[in-house]
This record gives sequence, structure tokens and C-alpha cells, in this order.
Amino acid sequence: RFTYFPHLGLALVAARTAAEVAARSRVAARAVAVVATLAVAGLAARTADQIPVWRTNRTVFAHALAIAPGSGLVQKKFADGELAAGRIDEALRHYEEAVRLEPGFGGAHYQIGVIRFERAEYERAAWHFECAARAAPTEVDFRHEAFLNLGLVRLELGQPDRAMTAFDAALSIAPRFAAAHYGLGNAWKARGDDERAIASYRRALELEPGFPQAHNNLGVALLDAGRREEAIAEFEAALAIWPDYADARFNLDEALRPGR
Repeated sequence: RFTYFPHLGLALVAARTAAEVAARSRVAARAVAVVATLAVAGLAARTADQIPVWRTNRTVFAHALAIAPGSGLVQKKFADGELAAGRIDEALRHYEEAVRLEPGFGGAHYQIGVIRFERAEYERAAWHFECAARAAPTEVDFRHEAFLNLGLVRLELGQPDRAMTAFDAALSIAPRFAAAHYGLGNAWKARGDDERAIASYRRALELEPGFPQAHNNLGVALLDAGRREEAIAEFEAALAIWPDYADARFNLDEALRPGR
């Protein structure tokens, strides 16, 4: 719910001026009373006009968009609301307009990257994550997340070396970022280096013990390295955190299979 306050300052100025006039003349005081009543009525009518605008976040930003369509920030804020409501195509359109207006708008590039990534448009996603990662940091510095997602996209494209570069960049900004250590483990695994993958997964779990995917992938690396009992323990740990984790269940069954 919203409360409409934009004219409060003007109302206070009018009241102060009216009081000064009234103090000088009884006749003026009567006139001021009439003027003040009309002014309050006018402000009330204006407030009533604005109620539909302030009803929801979407109406607020739609109104802002109508007033300032050339603002990249307004375009992004409207897109954020569309994304939250599940209107993905509309959100994407406004994010893209935001970066057209402001090519260095990292937050908008990041959201486009997420949408493109989820649609398996990996090359396009990578470009937008790179733009987001290279953007100047704002009050909320999300560059480490942009580098993380860039690394994940590179893995999907079969580029583990470039993925590692992105994960390392994320860790240079946020050294305790468990997801980036996990991503680095995936990159080492893709390169066939189980021992370094194991070390990266273990570091991720030191930072975030309740990370089921890290437990599962650590289990896979341990199993491939011939450390079956340790692997079983990791699959069980993953399932203790997430009982419906299908990959961990499958891997545990495989690890327990006779003759493994």
C-alpha cells in the first residue's frame, strides 16, 4: 500500500504563509480561512487522482515509465517487476531498452544474462555477464555473481579454462564465495583433475557446509579417484540435506552397487 505525500511540503508552506497574513488582519483571517479550505480541497482531489498510480509497484513504475521512458533506471525497475511477476518476455524487452539507453548499466546486463542463460542462449548470456562483470561497482557490488554465472556459462559451452578464469575473478572480489569455489571444482573436474576438484569442493563446503551439490560433486570426484567409502559419505551428506536430490540418490546407489 502507498501513501501519497508529494504535496505535503507545499501544503506546509501555504499554512505558514496563511498564519502570517491572518495575524495582521481579522478580515484577512476570514479570507485566508476560505483560501485554505479551497487549497486543502484541491490537494485532496489531487491525492484522489493519484491513488490508481500508487496502487501497486507495477502501476508506480508504469507511471514513471510514461513520464521518463528515456531513463535506463526506470526501464530496469519496471523490468524487475515484470520479472518478479513471471512476465519474462516483457521484462527482457525493458532490460534491453535499459542497456540501449545506458550501455554500461551492469544490473540490466546481469538480468539479461540470467534470462538468456535459462533459455540456453549461452553465447548471448556470456556477453551480458561479461558486461555486468566489467561494469563499475555500485552500492550493491554483484560483480562476483556476474563472474560466477559467466563461469557457469563457459562450462556449458565446453570451455573449462575460460570458466576457471571467470571463477578466479569472482574469488578475487569475494574470496569466501562458496559457489565460486564449487564452480572451480567443476572446472577442474571437466579438465580431468580430480584431486584439484576435490580440494575446491572441500573449500566450498568449509565455507558453506549445507551445500548439497558440493557434497554430491565431491562424492563423484572421490569415486572417480577410487575413494569409494569417502564418496558414499558425501552422497549420504547430500541426501541428509536434500532428501529428494535425484543425482545424489543415483550416485549413492551406483557407489553401493556390488562390484563397484
